[in-house]
Amino acid sequence: MMPKHQATLLALFAIAVLATAAFAESDDDHERARRAFEAGEIVSLTTIIELVERDFEGELIEVELENEGRQGLVYEVKLLTPDGEIVELLFDAGDGELLGVEGDDDADGFRSKHDEVGDRD
Repeated sequence: MMPKHQATLLALFAIAVLATAAFAESDDDHERARRAFEAGEIVSLTTIIELVERDFEGELIEVELENEGRQGLVYEVKLLTPDGEIVELLFDAGDGELLGVEGDDDADGFRSKHDEVGDRD
């Protein structure tokens, strides 16, 4: 049987290894995103934020760059609407095209700034 302090040290070591692996994976994701941007494969995060601020009402609360399989890289943008709902805007990372809006009740009642003035198709 292993002494208690050795078991504790082993557990701490295992936690440290797992934490290091998780950090390295997130660092790899950051590097992949940077390389994709530098290669012109994706638009910048700044571009996506500018699109959101220009076209949608609400407070930006989170942006993630996700690999969605066949759909490719997608920016997932979470917004807190003026009505207090959280909606997720999905943008094609390659060209910045809005792919969809997801949220409570499929974002019923969520309007873009263009919807107010009738500019949007």
